[in-house]
Amino acid sequence: MMISRALFVLGLSLHFIFAPTAYANDNLEAELEQTKALCEVAKQLRKLPLLTEERRFEAVGALEESKKAAKEGKKAAKRAEAGAVGGTSEQQQAAKRAREAATVAYEASVRAEAAAMEVKRFARALDSFESEYESVFSGLLRGAAEHGGNETIKQLAKECATAVADDVTPEALTRAAHNLRGLYMQDFAEEYLQEANEAANKLEELQKATAETVRAADAADDAKSEAQEEAAQFPEIDDDDSDEDKEDEASGAVGTSMKFLLVMLAATALSF
Repeated sequence: MMISRALFVLGLSLHFIFAPTAYANDNLEAELEQTKALCEVAKQLRKLPLLTEERRFEAVGALEESKKAAKEGKKAAKRAEAGAVGGTSEQQQAAKRAREAATVAYEASVRAEAAAMEVKRFARALDSFESEYESVFSGLLRGAAEHGGNETIKQLAKECATAVADDVTPEALTRAAHNLRGLYMQDFAEEYLQEANEAANKLEELQKATAETVRAADAADDAKSEAQEEAAQFPEIDDDDSDEDKEDEASGAVGTSMKFLLVMLAATALSF
């Protein structure tokens, strides 16, 4: 892979250096289209790290909201259960509904955590893809800026030196790669097309995982609200977080292992 890339870069560099004398003017239009293709690929690659960072931030925010909702749902369930002790059957049913809603909130938070893990995984893969290829195409554009066949080509390459796409989508990634492959016959162009297709799939999965994180957080929040609604008829209780934390720590290893298992199962389900 590295050999084909090196040959591609060398070939294009020689092309830009000797283009003014080795090619007739009617081929300058083709060179211009090639430079445009290089520019579009480079712009999309530069956008990728910005996009993955946005998705990470969105997923982390949703995950934190889901955890908060699960905690508040649990608190509401405890309030309802404490208030229903010795109470009417209606109150006991309300406490049961509050506990069920709190469980739904917790399970949604587990799904959010699994989806957030997927966001992190796909974002890391896309960052690696960008890191591998962006510098190559930026280097080719620098060559075009210095040795392009005419001033139009040179100016285009200069303007694209740091340009970033407004957005990058799976469709845009594959379209730009196909366009590049149609203009260059070197093996590296074919290699990039294959890698771009894989990156497009990962980008699509990143978007799905981000959306799932948000959906799960919304579900946790809805369930939390249901638990709080059921608990509203009961007096508030002193909820000592430190005591609750100690209680959680006492069952720590088992609880953590069970949650890890649930997260892994949810993550596995997301991958199918």
